[in-house]
Amino acid sequence: MRIRLVLFAMIAACAVAFGQAQPPNITSIYPPGGKRGASLEVTLTGTSLAGAGKVIFADSRVQAEVIPGTHNTDGACKLKLTIAPETPCGQFEFRLATNRGLTAVERISVGDTAELEEKEANNSRKDAQRLVGPITVFGRLNGAEDADWFVFSAKKDETFIFDCVADRAGSGLDGDLFLHDSFGRLMATNGDFNKLDPFLAHKFTQDGDYYVALRDFNYRGGANFTYRLTVGVFPYIYAVAPASGAAGMKTKVQFVGVNLGGSAEGEVDLTGQAAPGTVLIGARTAAGESNALPFAVESLTETVKPAPTNHTMETAAPMASPGAMTARLETAGKADYYSFEAKKGDKLAIEIVSARLGSPMDPVLDLLNSMGATIIGETDDTAGLGRDSRLNFDAPADGNYLVRVRDRHERGGDRYFYRLRIARQEPSFELTTNPASPALGPGNTIPLTVIVTRQNGFNGAIELELVGLPAGVKANLVPIPAGQNQTVVTLTAAADAKPEAGKFTVRGKSGELVRTSAGAESIIVNNQPQARPAGLTSLAVTPPQDFTLTVDNAAPTVVRGKPINVTVTVKRKEGFKGAIALAVIGLSGGITATTPNIAEAAVSGAITLTVPAGLAPGVYRLIPTGTFAGPHRLAFSTEPIMLTVTEK
Repeated sequence: MRIRLVLFAMIAACAVAFGQAQPPNITSIYPPGGKRGASLEVTLTGTSLAGAGKVIFADSRVQAEVIPGTHNTDGACKLKLTIAPETPCGQFEFRLATNRGLTAVERISVGDTAELEEKEANNSRKDAQRLVGPITVFGRLNGAEDADWFVFSAKKDETFIFDCVADRAGSGLDGDLFLHDSFGRLMATNGDFNKLDPFLAHKFTQDGDYYVALRDFNYRGGANFTYRLTVGVFPYIYAVAPASGAAGMKTKVQFVGVNLGGSAEGEVDLTGQAAPGTVLIGARTAAGESNALPFAVESLTETVKPAPTNHTMETAAPMASPGAMTARLETAGKADYYSFEAKKGDKLAIEIVSARLGSPMDPVLDLLNSMGATIIGETDDTAGLGRDSRLNFDAPADGNYLVRVRDRHERGGDRYFYRLRIARQEPSFELTTNPASPALGPGNTIPLTVIVTRQNGFNGAIELELVGLPAGVKANLVPIPAGQNQTVVTLTAAADAKPEAGKFTVRGKSGELVRTSAGAESIIVNNQPQARPAGLTSLAVTPPQDFTLTVDNAAPTVVRGKPINVTVTVKRKEGFKGAIALAVIGLSGGITATTPNIAEAAVSGAITLTVPAGLAPGVYRLIPTGTFAGPHRLAFSTEPIMLTVTEK
């Protein structure tokens, strides 16, 4: 009798966070960053930090080591942080590995000016701390209604920048900035310029002393209300035009910002960049390097909008299809129009990239025919793109078509830059892993859900590969079948696996298409859970956990219509006696499972699998799991069961 291998995509009972017992959590980083080229000591506070052993950065230009002797308690540890001189200004993701697994992604900020720590008490104008810029002052708002005041000298015609980094680096601070003259009169204020972070650029009209104050919008404070405030005359860019270049090439660009001197023009060297993606670039000037903005690396030819006159259908700016345009919505209340040619049957993806460039724009796309009638209207906040928008268009006839670009709130100005992309709808896919930072001890197995987002009609099967697994960890992989949107792989650490941690990714391949995974994780911000994407996916092997699970028979055979028992054996760490709740991932085709708890101190439990009489013969992949729901929650699985179902 021929047995069919049937592989079903498994719905993640992996909403359960497998592996980690009360995962480590960083609540404060201080100081929250440093100057590039510097080496400094950083204190991390949080929970479950004991045994901190390795710091994993997404960018190799920023490195850190745990300082010996500072990692013996759950509440804190110290790092020696080293920032390479060539590191661009910005925020850099990292995770910390401890005895209990990996933290969520945190961020360290990197700047290009001298650094100074804020000194209390500077809570009023008369007690303001003196700054000599350009300088980055770092500190924290220590309690409710705390405000930090600083005094500085400025000369006539100087344009000072006041750039606060807090929310962008994971701080709880929702900052507001207030600029005062020497008499205390308010000159300017700002909040929520870069996400929740405030920013001011102010040109002074006379010499003198001035004051800047920082406080939380909600009058809060605490250990996690850290900030970096850079003050002085230094370069700052709002945009780069064009905002993309071709891999392997050099691209001439124009920087748009303040204090650029003679350095408004530059060149982006992508000769060492082989694949599409995103890089960070800034303007280098005699006064230092500016902040960095994302710059796309792709194959589309990009041009810059020639003039701000395309605000009507009649003055629509022509653009290539496929092609891309870097542009700015210069005037509030107006829209930009673009015209392009398409042939009947062309399948095009039309996309606005703005929020992903750091623009405050909330773009809305409308597709019109040559007479101005709406074909596709009000495309806004496309799933997975944040505030940015994308629409797919199948051209019904040869002809000229119009794209209208506007801001949802009818805003505009110098910072309202965007990229308009028109590309072929190429079948493709994206991969996401959950959890983004799995952890397991020697002998443990955990499930890892791999989710595929299919794009532009792609429906093929996807072969999977795990890249970067620590020594002693093996993966049990299955492909994602055609038409299905997820599968579950398992990771198993050998009984003698040593503690280790590092970056890993899931690579998916379907024909010529190759994609690597991103992650998704849940974090706690101001005591509230939030979901967010995680660019840095990592894996940790921890010291031994409280229990491991195995099955007595990993390849059972059952006649359809009959039940079968599978024994799950628990190996307990000395002193651990907790009850373990059993479950099964991958039940499909009508297969059901009876899953009693493994009682306190017991060494095994039986799962009863019932197979319906009408189930097709074949091999079905099932993953038993066990969860301890005690003070330190733990969840592991066994290696997969390959259940063979026969007719008789």
